[in-house]
Amino acid sequence: MPVLSAIPSFDKMVHGSLYGVEGFLLYLAIRWPGRQGFSLLRALTVAGALAIFGTADETHQAFIPGRSMEAMDAVADGTAAALGALAASGVSGRTRPDTDSAVIRIRGGLVGDPSLGSG
Repeated sequence: MPVLSAIPSFDKMVHGSLYGVEGFLLYLAIRWPGRQGFSLLRALTVAGALAIFGTADETHQAFIPGRSMEAMDAVADGTAAALGALAASGVSGRTRPDTDSAVIRIRGGLVGDPSLGSG
């Protein structure tokens, strides 16, 4: 892709897009105790996990012929993951139903009913 590589910092935009989406989706996928809305701790946990993953990915590239390790790619990964997780935290309370108060019937009992034995 010689045309795309001519765009300054194009690889950082790709890293940012991918890790931003990952941060957004991972934030929404993780069940976290507490209220449904904004959770800074969950956003930081997601960002930290993806920053570690991005750093490990960059480190392993040092051992692949034709690839190179770039610290700024790891920075772009962590920053985008944090922004994606923060964006997801802003919409998570509005897009998810309150599942803690939902009553679901399974085989005549209620989920969370002590008579089911599963609490």
